[in-house]
Amino acid sequence: HQYGFTYNTTPLPAYNSRMTDRWGFYNGHDYSSSVANYGPTMYAARYPDADYMQAEILTDIDYPTGGRTSFEYEPHTYYRIAKQYPFTVETCPQDSLAGGLRIKSITDITGSTTAEKRTFTYTGTYAGSTHSSGVLSGRQRFYHHGKTTLYVGAPYYQNVEFTYYSYSELPFNQLSETDGNHVTYSYVTETHQDGGSTLYHYSNHEDTFASDTAPTTILSPDDSNFKEAVKF
Repeated sequence: HQYGFTYNTTPLPAYNSRMTDRWGFYNGHDYSSSVANYGPTMYAARYPDADYMQAEILTDIDYPTGGRTSFEYEPHTYYRIAKQYPFTVETCPQDSLAGGLRIKSITDITGSTTAEKRTFTYTGTYAGSTHSSGVLSGRQRFYHHGKTTLYVGAPYYQNVEFTYYSYSELPFNQLSETDGNHVTYSYVTETHQDGGSTLYHYSNHEDTFASDTAPTTILSPDDSNFKEAVKF
């Protein structure tokens, strides 16, 4: 007898296929046209897809003893977003999807009998309403622009103001210091098949002691150190 592993049958795309959402998970949508148009629609084009992100995920483990564990997944959701410096936590109009999966349920089966099923919910109460307790660790920036002033020599000998535009397939900004967890949950409830449940409360951006700190230095496009950093 051996261990057996079963995976979601949706195939993943080719490596570097440009079919990923903002967090790098498969979404079945090719965003190449956004790259060709210099990226102004990059954010909107890279939306998460609840079905495609489950491609090739582990769904079942069969044990040599005859038992099985089945995993059910669902997309990450969030109701609040951690804003970068100056730090705040912004409430969204409604729950929204984020890339990546979380566990919805774990079922342990012995023979043909369900021995145990645990279901997980990720909600909290905000202003009297139930919403996702997820906090998104930041919003990606694939595009930014600004102005800078540079001195131009002969034959002009004057300061000239330039407007610059920058586009990227990867976010310009580091989202947060959350060890790669782009969504953190304040509350998670684990419910057993007998009706009993356990509520877990975790610290994250909603707690003031866990908030991001201000940067030590902020460079202006007119700062000499900034100009030196962007020289080619």
